[in-house]
Order: sequence, then C-alpha cells, then structure tokens
Amino acid sequence: RIEIMLTLEKVCAGMGSAISNVHKDIYKAARHCLIDRVMAVRCAATRCLLEMLNHAPFLYTTELESLATLCFRAFDGSNYEVRCAVAKLLGALIAMTQQNQNTGKNAQQQQPKGLKLVSLDEALGILMSGFLRGGVGFLKGTGEIIKGSSGVNREVRVGVTHGYVTFVHILGSVWLEKNMKTFLSHILYLVANPKAASSHVDAVYSRKCINFILRSVFGKMLGEKAQTSACKEIAQIIVKEMNSIDFNPENAKEFNQ
Repeated sequence: RIEIMLTLEKVCAGMGSAISNVHKDIYKAARHCLIDRVMAVRCAATRCLLEMLNHAPFLYTTELESLATLCFRAFDGSNYEVRCAVAKLLGALIAMTQQNQNTGKNAQQQQPKGLKLVSLDEALGILMSGFLRGGVGFLKGTGEIIKGSSGVNREVRVGVTHGYVTFVHILGSVWLEKNMKTFLSHILYLVANPKAASSHVDAVYSRKCINFILRSVFGKMLGEKAQTSACKEIAQIIVKEMNSIDFNPENAKEFNQ
C-alpha cells in the first residue's frame, strides 16, 4: 500500500493536470490509506494527496470539508511523523483556498464556473472545527456526550495546531500582516471557547497550543514593526474581553462556569 501511494504520488507529479480524469480515482484510493492502521501508509497517502493539491482543484473546492475531516481522523491515534505529515497536508489544503484568491484576476478567470471561492473566515472555520470538535461524526460525538467524555483527542488538537502554523507559513508574512487582526481574533477566540476548556487539563493544553501558534507565527515570521502592531492588537482584544467581564460577586459563579 505504501509503494502504491508513493507510485501514485510520482504519477501525479509527472503527469500533472494531464491525468485530471484519473485524479478522483487516485483520491478515492488515498482516502482509505489516509486512515489506515499502519502509520507509514498514512504518511505515504499524505504525500500523494499533497502532490495532488497542485494539480486537482476539486480537492480544495468541492472536497474541501471532507478532506479536512479525513485529516482530523488521520490525526487520531497517530504518531509524530504522521502528525507532521498530515498537518502539512491540512495546512496546504486550507492555504490553497486563499492562494487562488490572492493571485489576482487571472486566477479568477481560470477558476471553473460554479465553484464558490472560500472566504478566510470559512477556511479558518474548518480548522476551528477540528480544534474544538476533532472532526468526529455526528453519531460518534453524540455517544461520547452521553457517556460524558466528549473531549477532543489531544493528538487531533496538536495536529490542527501544526496545521494552523503550516497554513500561515505557506501564505507568508505579507499575507499575515494584511490579515493580522482576523487571524489574531480567531486564534484568541479558540482559546476562549468553552469547548476548548471542557476540563482544567484541556484548558491548559489548549492554551499551550495557542501559545505555540502565536510564537511560531507572530514570533518568527514578522519583523519588529509588525510584531509591535500585533502586540497592540492583542492588547486591544484583552481590553475588550476585560471590559465584558462582570466583576460583581453575585455573577462570579456564573462567569466561572
């Protein structure tokens, strides 16, 4: 299975869009391998899909959500190598939705008719669903809620965290400076969301993940001037949150919940 995936990766790389009629069949094969029990098979499938992203637009348009959900499932029970590989795929997948919009009018002319462009909020929303819910199916999630163990698997959360970093790294520092406010608000909303802190341990874990994103993105990709404006944005968000907190002792219990 590993060799098949690696061969298909090379076929995609060599033939490019010339074999667009076969891309869906390759995708079907790779989907199964992406959630294979053997970790090396998952890595090989990830490499194949990563190469396909360059030649098969349907992956980041019509199949965007289903492939993202597959990535979340691939994180489950994964090892370090798989997490890194799948995070790279997930980040590249979400980045592709934005890259096509940034390349100007020519890209829009080449875009097939009937395909809806994905906004930044929608793209980040897909990553958020993985971070907060883990991309589990409806029935599985319901069962876990009934049992009282509806927390997101930490491997999934770490994988999505790496996905966020890869996503921004691909789009670059210029994109980050332009969309700093949106991205910061989104990241800080993640850690403030009750689903990210279903228990004390989960809350600490989520904060560590967000801290990693902030350090990897704002700490390493921006210059001093841009970092200063990022600090101002963070301060403004904190002030806004502080103003929304009611410090009356009567409401303290409700707020703590």
